Amino acid sequence: IRTHSLLFCLGVIISFLLIALSLLALKSAGNSVGWGFQLQSPVIVGFLSILMFIIGLILLMNIDIGTSMTKLGKIGMNETSYSSSFLTGILAVVVASPCTAPFMGAAIGYALIQPSFVTLPVFISLGIGFAFPYLLLSYKPELIEALPSSGTWMVKLKEFFAFPMFATALWLLWVFSIQTSTDALIELLLVLLLISLLMWLITNTTKKIIKITLLLLLGSLFIVQLKNLTNIKVDFNNNQEDKNILIWTKDIENELRSESKAYLINYTAAWCITCQANDKVALSRPSVKKFLMENNIEYVVADWTNKNKDILDALNMYGRSGVPLYVYWKPGMQKSEILPAILSEKIVLDALR
Repeated sequence: IRTHSLLFCLGVIISFLLIALSLLALKSAGNSVGWGFQLQSPVIVGFLSILMFIIGLILLMNIDIGTSMTKLGKIGMNETSYSSSFLTGILAVVVASPCTAPFMGAAIGYALIQPSFVTLPVFISLGIGFAFPYLLLSYKPELIEALPSSGTWMVKLKEFFAFPMFATALWLLWVFSIQTSTDALIELLLVLLLISLLMWLITNTTKKIIKITLLLLLGSLFIVQLKNLTNIKVDFNNNQEDKNILIWTKDIENELRSESKAYLINYTAAWCITCQANDKVALSRPSVKKFLMENNIEYVVADWTNKNKDILDALNMYGRSGVPLYVYWKPGMQKSEILPAILSEKIVLDALR
């Protein structure tokens, strides 16, 4: 138990360290980067949607990947399990970045504008904080003994966890549809259908030659789709249809201030779950919309779903490197006010008042 927890933590911390080194390397090459930037790539979003879907199928079907892998080269069961814990730590960091952005935004924004000897310790500290619950279990493994005894309920629970994986895949597909085109989305959906069919056939086949053939087909399909993803064109068009919303531009703050117009800027992205939640529970509420209209407050949306250097520069100006970010200004204010990363209807209205 202790080894598994420590390996998971090691995977998390190494991931944060690699992200920090990658960001520093990109910055030294003159690029602008921010937190969650990996999900601005349709290739990564498409790949993660396929991965989440496959994990869901594995959880739902009677597929034991661990036991099968141990037969390859007579690898020991423990070694394979340990590597799985390490890789799970890495995957957790990659997939969770849109959720962790509101809590890490200020720290990462500070770290990215500091010298390397300050940036790296900040990222390592973030990694330790991310992994702390598992780190606690590694030193107090007896806490796991409080869990129920193993039994058939574990199989049912494993099957249940397939549905959060499918939900994650659906969310990623929605992000993918915004970033690309309808044709690319349909192609990806057809690939997911073929993957599910091939995996179902594999689980219901006993003949080795047929199973090996199906596995080769599955692998080939996966490789071909990854190649297709790399050739997809990113759609930078903003499909905002609400006439009451202004689309963010590089000089919009200066323009609105010169006209003495109050404004609320929403720096958001489709892949940012916190952004979408804030929009539903606060910014899209009738009372908030009514207040904005009655008080002539311009509502501006800066969509960072796809790469946009100007938006990232604006985020950096406010000491942030990721979304969400909410900036409010009205005539008479010396500087803009930054609203909390987690919003409610009351928080927004109180800030605007």
